[in-house]
Amino acid sequence: MKDQIRSFILPGGNIAEIDTREVKACLQALMKREILIAGICAGVDVLDHAGILCDVKSTHFSDADLVTDKNVITARANAYVDFAVEVAKKLNLFASEADLQETINFWKHYQRVQ
Repeated sequence: MKDQIRSFILPGGNIAEIDTREVKACLQALMKREILIAGICAGVDVLDHAGILCDVKSTHFSDADLVTDKNVITARANAYVDFAVEVAKKLNLFASEADLQETINFWKHYQRVQ
């Protein structure tokens, strides 16, 4: 089953339930296999606690809202749309450049219907 994992995404919020020895061991194993690992908001803390951010640029060590380095994506909470788009790009989920641009334009010009 581990061979089928393409990515591991850590959410933000209360990380107490996921900041465990087992999750850290899993993250370290995935990092060795160069699997895409992504964390947003407090999920970045779990990556840091697991040692994933050693020698990896991240939002913990910069003022950027989104940082991609090697196979790791980190984002601040306010960059949730950019985070989602970046993860989708890395997983090759867009059918084409036009599909990517359509998604970006939707969110860039999105206005909620009242």
